[in-house]
Amino acid sequence: MIEWRREQDYRPYEPRQMYLLPPSPQEWLPESHLAYFLMDVVDALDLRAIPAKYEAELRGYPPYDPRMMLTLLIYGYCVGVRSSRQIERKTHEDVAFRVIAAGQHPDHSRISDFRRVHLAGGGRRCAPDHRGASRHESAA
Repeated sequence: MIEWRREQDYRPYEPRQMYLLPPSPQEWLPESHLAYFLMDVVDALDLRAIPAKYEAELRGYPPYDPRMMLTLLIYGYCVGVRSSRQIERKTHEDVAFRVIAAGQHPDHSRISDFRRVHLAGGGRRCAPDHRGASRHESAA
């Protein structure tokens, strides 16, 4: 007969334990993570043309920060998540997407609208086109 180990032999496991202070999202990913790199790259871009599109519109609630939206899309392309609905879901479930979104959860329709309005070709120009690259390589 196998004797079951006593509870004190295990490491503590209390998934419902409340934190005294909430953890910082900066602690959730290693410093070298792709999400941080992409946030730095997007921060360095000149995105002044994007807010100009919204200035003429009368809106009730302000749009999401274009840096966050662009970083979500680029990171999604990098990890193979291109669907607006999947990106929305990932902002709830995936640590890297949550860090990029800074705790916000843009609706899939907002993500889709941002892509349609601000990224030519539905964002496909931002994603690598391996077929096009091989075509250019064979022509050279």
